Amino acid sequence: MDNKPPRPMHPVRHQPRLWSIDIGSISLKDTHQQMEFPFFSLSKHRDLKPRRYEDHLGNSLEITAHSMGLPTIYDKDFLIYAVSLVMDRLNRGEAASRRIVMHAADMLEFANRTKSGRDYQAVDDALTRLRGCTIKTNIRTGDICQTSIFGLIEKGDLIRKYGFDGRLQRVEVTLSEWLWNAIEARQVLTLHPHYFRLRQPLERRIYEVARKFCGRQPEWRIRLALLHHRCGSKSPLKEFRRAFRKLIEKGDLLDYEVRFDPARDVAVFRRLEGSFVNRIPAADGETDIALPESVANEARRRHGDRIDMAAAEKDWRRWLERKGVRPTNPAAMFLSFLSTWIERREDGTAGSDADGGETDWIAEMALEWWQTLDDDEREFWRSRIGERVELNDGEGWFRSETSMASEAFDRRWRQQLGPVERMELPPQLLARAALAAGPGGGKIEAGWREWIVDVEWLHDRPLYSVMSYAERLAEGSG
Repeated sequence: MDNKPPRPMHPVRHQPRLWSIDIGSISLKDTHQQMEFPFFSLSKHRDLKPRRYEDHLGNSLEITAHSMGLPTIYDKDFLIYAVSLVMDRLNRGEAASRRIVMHAADMLEFANRTKSGRDYQAVDDALTRLRGCTIKTNIRTGDICQTSIFGLIEKGDLIRKYGFDGRLQRVEVTLSEWLWNAIEARQVLTLHPHYFRLRQPLERRIYEVARKFCGRQPEWRIRLALLHHRCGSKSPLKEFRRAFRKLIEKGDLLDYEVRFDPARDVAVFRRLEGSFVNRIPAADGETDIALPESVANEARRRHGDRIDMAAAEKDWRRWLERKGVRPTNPAAMFLSFLSTWIERREDGTAGSDADGGETDWIAEMALEWWQTLDDDEREFWRSRIGERVELNDGEGWFRSETSMASEAFDRRWRQQLGPVERMELPPQLLARAALAAGPGGGKIEAGWREWIVDVEWLHDRPLYSVMSYAERLAEGSG
């Protein structure tokens, strides 16, 4: 395995923006069904031939092409973006529905494509094929099992700039109910951040199958004939076997080591452990992202000795892994990251004022509290809150675990009736306040209850008052 050459991949065409809530921070997501079954053509040319697939469990799939052909594995890039966008919103506790508004430039950047006129036209063509194909299947999504006839998207609107330019600006897509059922049921998996760098359609399809069936298992085996069937390849099995051997020669498939057992005619996938980033070689073959010793000296020259270099580098490498890129100049990117990292740590300290990051630490504390509950207590809050939020347009979304924790925390601790000085305080808050108060935090609760009686404080903000009191203790004015 160590002697394999680096797998040839597309370059990373867009560098991430530090700490911004943008497409670079969104994990790639795909639904179980689209990874397990061959919905998409592997051909780079127009494919008009209808296809049928059926497995040993009776799951059937029939796809009839639009006049522009079957949707391709590259058209799927934009569905992955739509699913990823919805899941990102749900995981952050925000509302989401089947109708999604996406900026065309963001779609191309997310899929690691250039932003040429041909790429913008590819968005138009992809949505036409996704909407125009007709799918008939009994594959179950969520708790619903029925034979359905639909397109992968129900509707697509392309909004262009008026005038001679006519550049595509944004896309409004309504996902099919079949696909939405899978998202609501959380039947989604996270893809490798370098998925869009895979060059060949067969590479992408085999990776999807491995991710679905091997997942986090140490090893997974599949007969090559069955893998050929699952991939939806239209080439003869002999040609598929030759293409699979060639794929193996190119190197490991992202986070899977791929082998072929010719005696049994079996493909073997082994899960690789370790950093995603360090396994994607740089152009010169270097396999590790190294920081020169001079970086530490420069960091201390800029910021003094108040920084924890080990913690900063650890967070930086995690950030690189989440973004899925290799920096061309690691030292410069780390120093840029470090400035923002220090500012965020200073601005995000506990006890900040009304506009100083309260939402973040309250949400973190809510999740900490939620994780201390047993199964019966969590089930009580689920039944009381309701796992689904209905929207005015008849659509809806299921709460994420974070959203559930925040709502339950609000009802348990932040919506208490009666005098503020008599309300109960969550143990997680007292622990944070004692830490923020320093040496004077040993009797934080008793001191707060005496202090709050003589202080004007809004009744709906008692948790913040505890942190404010802790700050005063730390400053010596309590």
